[in-house]
Amino acid sequence: MPDTASRLLFCSYPTTAPHLVILDIVRVAEARNATLACSGLLAYGNAGYMQMIEGPAPAIDALFSSISHDKRHRIIWSSIAHDHPRLISPDLPMGYVSMDNEGLRLMLTPETCATTDLVELLDAGKRKYPSAMVGP
Repeated sequence: MPDTASRLLFCSYPTTAPHLVILDIVRVAEARNATLACSGLLAYGNAGYMQMIEGPAPAIDALFSSISHDKRHRIIWSSIAHDHPRLISPDLPMGYVSMDNEGLRLMLTPETCATTDLVELLDAGKRKYPSAMVGP
């Protein structure tokens, strides 16, 4: 497994009720991410989505292009960074957690997505997928 990867992190507001589309989102993401050597973690709830995807830079760029055109949500904040230590094993193409079921308190604002919300997302991932979360 490469030690570093490019990382896409974004927060978005739903335009369609998440409970109606989450299984389709996860099925498509699992298949696509696996073919692109990407891994990811998605938190969803009525308040919105937060997702982190890691992988090769060209794959991350292609995924963000596709995700940003998805009509089921509206991105409010995003960041792509390169050469970051992997936090999610490539063995987890797309993990997902329900904000409501996990008791996550994501604020989903541009100010909190890269800080407190990210910590909450990673902590939830460690609880649900302990062997797939490889970072600190």
